Amino acid sequence: FTERYYRSVSIVSERKGTFTDLTPEDIKGKRVGAQTGTLQAEYLKSTYGDSITLITAPSYDEIFDKLKKGEVDVVLSDGLPGYSYMTSPEGEELETIGIPVETGSVVDFACIALAKGNDKLRADINEAIQSLRRPGEADRIRRKYFDLIIY
Repeated sequence: FTERYYRSVSIVSERKGTFTDLTPEDIKGKRVGAQTGTLQAEYLKSTYGDSITLITAPSYDEIFDKLKKGEVDVVLSDGLPGYSYMTSPEGEELETIGIPVETGSVVDFACIALAKGNDKLRADINEAIQSLRRPGEADRIRRKYFDLIIY
């Protein structure tokens, strides 16, 4: 794998104005949505177990639709697709609440997978990643698309 080129935290989304704050204790007893098979669904299962009702859906669109319909109280999603959805016209009635959740998994970091023994290519890609960061080029590109820091 190369060096990471971005990281993503998980975010909690709600229908605007549903909660004034949401702490880990407050989430107990709630219907919490996540995309099926994601790190966020696994995190919710292992962290909260039976103290929440976990509701999953195969896609982000479907789980956010459940949130808009009131079928779930909050959604835990990967930050980048969640942010993308909430800044789209479909996400106008939603907002994030609380602080980003770091699940502590290496899956939070995006790297490029290479075939074993491809050391020269790995070194070249790592150098390119570093060169983007040195003069602030990656930050300039990030600000064009995201308000959040992604590395």
